[in-house]
Amino acid sequence: MRFVKIRENSRDIRDMLLTIIVPVYNEEGTVEELHRRLLAVLREEQEPFEIIFVNDCSTDATFERLKRLRPITVLSFARNCGDSVALDAGIEAARGETIVFLDADLQDAPEDIPLLLRKLREGYDAALGWRVRSTLAAPAGTLAALGLIGCAYGMWGLPVESFGLACAVLSLL
Repeated sequence: MRFVKIRENSRDIRDMLLTIIVPVYNEEGTVEELHRRLLAVLREEQEPFEIIFVNDCSTDATFERLKRLRPITVLSFARNCGDSVALDAGIEAARGETIVFLDADLQDAPEDIPLLLRKLREGYDAALGWRVRSTLAAPAGTLAALGLIGCAYGMWGLPVESFGLACAVLSLL
């Protein structure tokens, strides 16, 4: 995994609430497995957490499967709005001081979250990680998340040196 250092901070993120935001659209085949793996990783980290799935008006059984999972917060749209709006809704609902953005398709391993959190503990404001599979840039599916994170950093006046991620962690304090 590669990491991008945006700027260094001196905050200690241990014992801060961690929020996981997962936008979903027609992911009935992966949400239960993702939730199970997230719980295993987060319980091992032994930090307080919340998991927010944002259902972007799925037309399959995604919403029904999400309703059975615990612990979880589910936001569900009445119409399809896209990744950026789903991520924004998740951020608005988040109570955590640290936010992890993760896709629901299991192409990004929840088991990588501790690696990203470790970077925050080292003093980074954000850890944007992506798997090195080739010399190509990040997959097109991550561009919405990158844009949202880039806009957030633009609003806060923080420089962003590079983009490309499979999973992102952002410290809001």
